[in-house]
Amino acid sequence: MSISSQLDSRAVSPEISDSLWIQKISERKKLLIRWALFFYLVLVFCPITYLYLTPDSESTWYFGLNYAANHHLVMGHDIVWTTGPLSYLILPMDMGSDLAHGLIFQAAMWVFLIAILFDLCFRSGFRLRNLVFFSAFMGLSARLYQYPTTPSAADALLAGSLLLLVLFRLRGGWLRYCAALAGMSVVPLLKVVDLIIVAIIVAGLMLDFLLHQKHKSWREFLLLLAVPVLVLAEFWWMIGSWNDLLVYVKGAAELSRGYSAAMSLAGSPVELVAALETFVLVAVAISCLWRSNRRLFHFFVTVLSVPLLLKFKHGFVRQDVHILYFFCFASLLLALVMLASPIETFRRVVTAGVLLLLMGTIWVDNVARIAPKTALASFLGVRPLLMIFPALRFENLHRQLKTQELQSFTEEDRLEKDIRDRIGDQPIAALSTTYDYARQQDLNLVLYPAFERYSAYTPFLDGLNATWVRDKGPRFLVFDGKSIDGRHPWTETPAMWLEVYRWYDFALLGSHNLLLERRNKPRFSGFQTSSHLQLRRGETLHLSPEENGFWKLRCSLSTTGHLRELAFRIPDVTIMLHDRIKGDRTFRLLPGVLETAMPGGLLPSDLGEFANLFRGGPPNHFVESLTLGGPGLSSYRQSCDVELVKAIP
Repeated sequence: MSISSQLDSRAVSPEISDSLWIQKISERKKLLIRWALFFYLVLVFCPITYLYLTPDSESTWYFGLNYAANHHLVMGHDIVWTTGPLSYLILPMDMGSDLAHGLIFQAAMWVFLIAILFDLCFRSGFRLRNLVFFSAFMGLSARLYQYPTTPSAADALLAGSLLLLVLFRLRGGWLRYCAALAGMSVVPLLKVVDLIIVAIIVAGLMLDFLLHQKHKSWREFLLLLAVPVLVLAEFWWMIGSWNDLLVYVKGAAELSRGYSAAMSLAGSPVELVAALETFVLVAVAISCLWRSNRRLFHFFVTVLSVPLLLKFKHGFVRQDVHILYFFCFASLLLALVMLASPIETFRRVVTAGVLLLLMGTIWVDNVARIAPKTALASFLGVRPLLMIFPALRFENLHRQLKTQELQSFTEEDRLEKDIRDRIGDQPIAALSTTYDYARQQDLNLVLYPAFERYSAYTPFLDGLNATWVRDKGPRFLVFDGKSIDGRHPWTETPAMWLEVYRWYDFALLGSHNLLLERRNKPRFSGFQTSSHLQLRRGETLHLSPEENGFWKLRCSLSTTGHLRELAFRIPDVTIMLHDRIKGDRTFRLLPGVLETAMPGGLLPSDLGEFANLFRGGPPNHFVESLTLGGPGLSSYRQSCDVELVKAIP
């Protein structure tokens, strides 16, 4: 090489060096952004949750799950609910070892999710712009995985499993696929109603395989078949009896089915419009894959479209805070689509940005509006930190939860002293909507199968509780006379109340609770039919003045009603009681459970009337007639069958 050539090379080397240095700085910035997105997603997916007792119905079923776990009650054999056998680990209270075991389980789940996110951000080769849009949409879905949305950890695990499936479709890797299927198999153990979603996803994957990969490896298909086998084996191992397992699955299915009518609550029509707009946004986002990757388009349609419809029903049957389940799940789907979309050109970047802007607007109006501070803290990843730091010092957390619990209860939220003294250490069950005080007052509490009485909103569930009262009822029962959603307290679970009336007597009436004590023999042996009637819409049923007169009502859903129950919700049905002494009173009614005999003129509606009925004193009210009404009545047939019966001593 000549001297001039050497000089030329030396002359350009500083420029090359500067270019490499600038490129190195640029790569370093991109790496820092990836790490920032990774840590943000780690906080968004944080499932750490722990609870303390408060005097409300939501807290009571958390308490019931933890109490059942502490007393070794078995799902299906002792209790039924919509959560899985391991649900107390994702909703832990400071009871026994539940809190410690729950935090350990949640930490292990978080490690699993962190590994998925590390794979996503650093090993899967996604462009930074895809990760940015993915992270933004995941932030909009954050309320789905963080307390106080419950059971949050189950939704986080489901989201992590779906993310692994998308990674497998885009980048391959059998470890990703197996981990996704394993995660989905655990979800029903935490939230049994998600068994339907898991089954639909598996069915969608099978359909997707048959459409596109039937001539390729069958290993993927065989692994899919292993999921239902694994789920069944897990449930049998934890429950231990096929009969109990069937009762448990049927009970969860009944809770899910009856929810559409019993817990329906209408909300603002604007929210339904927002839901329709969200469906359009998801459809537009998925349709963008049609040209770029038709294989992934079919994957999203076959695997994730039906779960979105189910989340819509879950969110809008009871149109209150539950709507966030739909909007957050839709944000999750949009985040997954962002990974699959080739966001390379300026036009595609603008399209993704518009989708994010529109979904963000919907999120502000429908999710953030419900609890602005909580939603913002979840979106920013701040809320998990508020849960993590106290959990790092377990003894301090124990004291903190105990203090918060004590401050949450007033004297009105506990049993009266004379009732508590009368009970002593005898077993007692609570017919009230809330009974968290049982722990504070050291009661010997026993749980009936559908351990929140208001939730026994089908004949099967009401019958489970009624059989339990008849065969296993404790010495004492306590009732506060309250119900939810303005329901009539007796007619919401008439079979259970009938057995209570047969087997229990008045014991003590406090300022806000009624204590009942078990009889030595039943109050009556059965019923004798007096007459049959047809009650058409708008007609009034006149009741007999006889004290031993009872009535039954059989109302069947129409074809339209069955469709409403399946696809959306059934509006509320009401009953107006025409009382000779207290005037007209209107309550919400659950027509599906009225096939059990109910007191005629002496049908009690408040605590004083319940006390008088069980005491057998002079009537302080008398229901002369009743009329059915409400917007939900149009979902039932034109007439109901009425049977008037008399009690036989």
